[in-house]
Amino acid sequence: MIPEVQKLTEQVEVLTREVGELSQWVKERKQQQLALPLDLSSVRALNEAFRAVQLSKIVLGSVNILYGAGAPTEIAGKGSLYLRTDGSSTSTRAYINTDSGSTWTAVTTAA
Repeated sequence: MIPEVQKLTEQVEVLTREVGELSQWVKERKQQQLALPLDLSSVRALNEAFRAVQLSKIVLGSVNILYGAGAPTEIAGKGSLYLRTDGSSTSTRAYINTDSGSTWTAVTTAA
């Protein structure tokens, strides 16, 4: 093998090993950050905080799940679902967005 090629091959091997070691180090640091030591009182406080949160919208990529009173007027992604809290018939309880804008079509539900 040509000496220059041999030297480059050795350097690539060294760099490959160092990149592997660095990747392992980063992985270990991420795992350490995910390990949050929580005592029982902290868990209870977090539980109470989550119970107090009321969502008005769930976002799943470009699709939303929303709820509210009255017919929907929000702009949302095509396929988004709107659940009407004051719906009183099988055609006024749920709507689906059909144009990634503000056009909603009623979904007929069971009685």
